[in-house]
Amino acid sequence: ACNPKEVRTLLRIMGRKNVVAVERLHAKVWVTDLGALIGSSNASANGFGHEGDDAELAQLIEANVAFSPLPSGASRAWRKWFEREVWA
Repeated sequence: ACNPKEVRTLLRIMGRKNVVAVERLHAKVWVTDLGALIGSSNASANGFGHEGDDAELAQLIEANVAFSPLPSGASRAWRKWFEREVWA
């Protein structure tokens, strides 16, 4: 259910090793050295409510939580969680 154009943009900007998708995972988990964002919004203008006129999309309520700066050890813990629980 991903927009292929947006995925290609992310791959170009962030690099193949930094962009992964898991069919069962609907949440988006962004972890960087500066912080993290965890939520349901897609990485697109549409995901953030700035694109299109689709009535169905206008009814969606997206929720995200931002952590910046990251609590000590959080980046490492979330990366381990992703490797162990999601990516495996």
